[in-house]
Amino acid sequence: MKICVAALSATLFCLGTAHAAAPDRVWLSLGDQAYRLLQQINPQIQVQASREIEHRGMPGVAPELVHVVHASLEERDALAGAVHRDLHHCGGFVAHASLVDTLSWLEPPSLAITPTRPGYAIDQQVRVLPMLADVSDSRIGADIQTLSAFQNRYYNGLHGAEAADWLVTQWQAIAADRSDIHVAKVYRGTDAMPSVVLSIDGTDLSAQILVLGAHLDSVNWNDRGGATHSNARAPGADDDASGVAGLSEILRAIVTHGFQPQRSIHLMAYSGEEFRTLWFGFPGHRLRQQPA
Repeated sequence: MKICVAALSATLFCLGTAHAAAPDRVWLSLGDQAYRLLQQINPQIQVQASREIEHRGMPGVAPELVHVVHASLEERDALAGAVHRDLHHCGGFVAHASLVDTLSWLEPPSLAITPTRPGYAIDQQVRVLPMLADVSDSRIGADIQTLSAFQNRYYNGLHGAEAADWLVTQWQAIAADRSDIHVAKVYRGTDAMPSVVLSIDGTDLSAQILVLGAHLDSVNWNDRGGATHSNARAPGADDDASGVAGLSEILRAIVTHGFQPQRSIHLMAYSGEEFRTLWFGFPGHRLRQQPA
């Protein structure tokens, strides 16, 4: 790994510590494409450090240069919108609490533990094929239409919170007769919209968890009528109501056929994917779980 840092010394340590609690600024780590977009937003943005990150386990993929910047909240939000519009994907950067946390996160992972790859043999046809026969495209379509009918599913607005409440009710109704299935709302800080998490207890390997996820939120980045994210129209049928509807149909199949997995299964319809990227070390953004 190459470290291209002007001064990673006590000066930068103090800089990171001093700005860690600044309410109007945030440390970001981002790749070259996102950084070029940020330069368009603020040509004076300064890079505090750059590191070349290798993609371990991905032969043939070139290392990526990741930059560290100290941006305003307005620049961060503008960057999130630009990534959606120009690069056609979500995220594109990671937010951190301080410069020290950012640089620590960019350190290469320890190789003391050699990862192992489990077997993925497709050998459960006896269980799976009957479930597949009961999968209903009309039910999936109906769920997509219901989620798309909300004005939007913005992560910090009323419509998003209502969509989460609807999904909680749906999942609870499907699993009403299963004492091993639990539904919870998981909030990030003061966000209005929770993630919805359904857990199915494993029978004998419950500590091992299989996660199936889709994001529940939606946002309109391109509204030309002056509407805010809270009230702009954002049906999000394919991004990602379809994914959430798929999770619901998987749950129906599991319950209908009385399937009890050896390992625990968590279905996660998570909030904030469209607007937020990953956050590390923010005391005000801890997750809290609330029984649904």
